Amino acid sequence: MEAAVIARATTTVEILRGTVDDYTGQITDELIVLEGAPASLIELAQNVQERDQATPRTVRTATLRMKGGTDLRRDDRVRDASDTVWAVVSVRQPGNSVTTLDLTAELSRTTA
Repeated sequence: MEAAVIARATTTVEILRGTVDDYTGQITDELIVLEGAPASLIELAQNVQERDQATPRTVRTATLRMKGGTDLRRDDRVRDASDTVWAVVSVRQPGNSVTTLDLTAELSRTTA
């Protein structure tokens, strides 16, 4: 029996994976690893003022919950149903001897 998302799914997501070029920092060879996966995405916002720039930027963070056992890795990217792309900062799969719990990931993105 396949485990379902325990948290209420609020969106569907794609998991994107690629190689980061050490010289340019750009993502190359990006592949869609999983698409149309139900997930819960809860977003928070934090404004940050850079000391050397007059323009504030917004760093958004979010908590993502998906079906336990999903192949999501740190440094992957997640695209939600609104086409917003998030960077995966950390992934945690809680252990439980009775059932598979949701995978939890911390996400972030920066906007000007």
